[in-house]
Parts: sequence; structure tokens; C-alpha cells
Amino acid sequence: MRAVKTFLSTTIASALLLSGSVLAEATESSQTSVNNNIPEELPFTVTEERIRCASYEPMKQPLFGDLHVHTSYSFDSFVSSQRNTPWDAYRYAKGEAITLPDESGDQKVIAQIQRPLDFTAVTDHAEFLGQINVCTDDPTEPGYWFPYCMMTRSNTFPIQLLAASYWQDLGVSSTRENRDKSFACTLSDCDEGQAKYWSNIQQAAEDHYDRTEACNFTTMVGYEYTDAPQYKNMHRNVIFRNDKVAEKTISTYETGSYNYPELWKELRKECTDKGNGCDVISIPHNPNLSGGLMFRDPLNDEERDNRIYF
Repeated sequence: MRAVKTFLSTTIASALLLSGSVLAEATESSQTSVNNNIPEELPFTVTEERIRCASYEPMKQPLFGDLHVHTSYSFDSFVSSQRNTPWDAYRYAKGEAITLPDESGDQKVIAQIQRPLDFTAVTDHAEFLGQINVCTDDPTEPGYWFPYCMMTRSNTFPIQLLAASYWQDLGVSSTRENRDKSFACTLSDCDEGQAKYWSNIQQAAEDHYDRTEACNFTTMVGYEYTDAPQYKNMHRNVIFRNDKVAEKTISTYETGSYNYPELWKELRKECTDKGNGCDVISIPHNPNLSGGLMFRDPLNDEERDNRIYF
């Protein structure tokens, strides 16, 4: 159950009311649908080229999905012996069976959702994409053999707890303005690992996005911004509207701690102000654990405007 909870996260079966049958459905192509109920001009802005969905509900319809999913790319998921990739996460969301670890960490539990979801976003922790890549992906890399990387790959529960505490203190609960990365990054290239996993997350979303007129399943590219100084949770799920996304994830390594307004500034610079169709929202995650810090009074007009915008 520990691993299942880690994999599925907290927001399963979120309900949204949408105009049409696909969330964040994009700039329609010039192709005309066979459904005569679909108007020539849709009452919402679209931002990507794709075949128009055959089904259209002018009075809106509820769709169900999950906007907070961790895979083996996240430290807390990996130290729970969970080995599924972003591609596996989308397969699960679409109703396929995947394998999860049992209480001993052995890959023996077959899990399958009862009803396929309509949309899903994989939101692995941005802070550790490169570091977990170095620790888990390539045994020929020196960083792979850093002791805490070896502990991260362990299936022994007490050792897993020690590894989880290491990552938590390193890049989540720390109050330091400039956070340290794992020594594994001195031994191997964590920036290269970060780029690889961020590219994989985008590719998995594209591979599972139903771009046909059936519009059965929508994926969204995203990640989790993971700031929790002194365990006060100010995490945010950063969800992009389409395949035009920021070149790099923006994490607490870029913003520092206690500084989520800087996330919004960086999202403007790296996404919405680019003029290339990039759009994004940041959804507060578990603000009940923030100690009142998640929704502080804005310190200035810019912070106020950015909080409204994102």
C-alpha cells in the first residue's frame, strides 16, 4: 500500500468541467469534423494544431483525471521500490495493468484502475530529476555508486528511510537560500541527467496523447516544484497547456527556499513571455501543511498579479 500511495499521489479522480471533451485542447486544424453539432468557431481559445474532437458538448461535461503523479523519476517514489516510468504511469491511467512492489520491495503486485481516466499529468519532483537519473539510470557512471545512490536503490526498508531522509534534507526541507546538490553530481553530470528525464517526460506525454478525433485521453506535461522549508509545504504542480514548455524545469535550486514568487517570475520569462504559445499554471499542493505560508498576503503588486495569473 505504501508504494501504491506513492505512485498514485493525492489528487486521483479530480473532476473538471470543460467546454468540449479534452482539457487544454489546442489550436484546431482546418479539418472539419463529421459531427454537425460542433460549431465552426469554438467558444474557447486553442493553442496547438490537431484534429478537432468528434464529440462536443456545448453545455460542458465532467472529466476525471489526476494532476499529481510520481514515477521512478521521483526520489520518494524510487525509495519505495517503485520502478514505473512516465510511460507506465500513462498506461495505468488509460486502464492498463502495471506492476508495483510488494511489502518486501519485490515487483509482484499487479495494479489496474477500475475506470480509465480522461486526463493525466506526470509531475515528478523537479529538484531531483538529474540527481535521481545519475543515481539510478546508468551503472557505468561513477555517481551511480555514490553511497546514498546505492541506498536509494535498496529494497531494505530501514535503508530506504535513510535515503529518503537524505534527499528530503538536501533539497526539500532545507532553509538554505542556495541548496546543495548530491555529491553524485560531482562524480557525474546531473544537468545532463536532468535534461534527459525532462525530455522523457515530454515524450511520454506526447506518446500517450490521443490526437485523433476520438480524443479519448489527454496528457499534460508537468512537474512538481518542491519547497518545504522546515517541512512547511509550499509545493506546486506546474502544468503546461500544450507541448510548448519551458526548456528547463524551474525548481528551488533556481528560486531558493521561501521564495515561490520567484517561480512565477521565471515561468513568465521561460514560458508565457516567450511568444511561442507556451502557457502554464501552478497548482498549490497540500497547502494545509504549509503553516499558513502558501497564501501569504502579496508583498507587492507584481506578486499579487502573478498569483492571480498562475
